[in-house]
Order: sequence, then C-alpha cells, then structure tokens
Amino acid sequence: MGRVRRSPLPDPQAGNLQAPNPRGPNPRGPNPQGRGNVGVDVQRERGVGTVVRGTAEGNIYRSRDGNTRLDAEGHYSRVLNGPARGQRDYGAGIRFSHRW
Repeated sequence: MGRVRRSPLPDPQAGNLQAPNPRGPNPRGPNPQGRGNVGVDVQRERGVGTVVRGTAEGNIYRSRDGNTRLDAEGHYSRVLNGPARGQRDYGAGIRFSHRW
C-alpha cells in the first residue's frame, strides 16, 4: 500500500469550509448558508490501524423565518490496515430543530 499524504485542514475562518470532526458531524449543524459540510479524515490509531472517516451533512428544509429547520447527516469509516483491518462503521440521521 502507498503512503497516505495528509493535506492541511481547511481554515474554518476562511470562507464556508469547516475542518472535519473525527467524532462525527458538526454538533452546530450545517453552516448558516445552508450549503452543508463534507469532511474526510485519515489517521493512524494505535492498536487499530489506519482509519479513513468521511462525514457529510446538509440542510433539507428551512422555514422562511429561519426558525424551523430539518438537517440530514451521514458518516462512514473503515480501517484500511492494521490489527482491526476491514472494520467498518456507518450511519445516518435526521435532525429537526425549532427556535421559539
């Protein structure tokens, strides 16, 4: 297997990009412009191996006043090599929120 090169993480302050969160989707939800977020992370975990994680989230619905919204998220990870080679984890969800 070839070498894995890690590119620097995007600067969250520079535009709409946000750094990927290895623990899953951004708890604050998609960015305010409603464009969503996508993140990919590759890292070595001691006793596990090389893990690749991907997350995505986006807005499905937002009311005209912006107080009600429905967001979707998904994540996938896989261990490429090491003691836990082949293990996978994935999931998806929908988040509803309303501000009074």
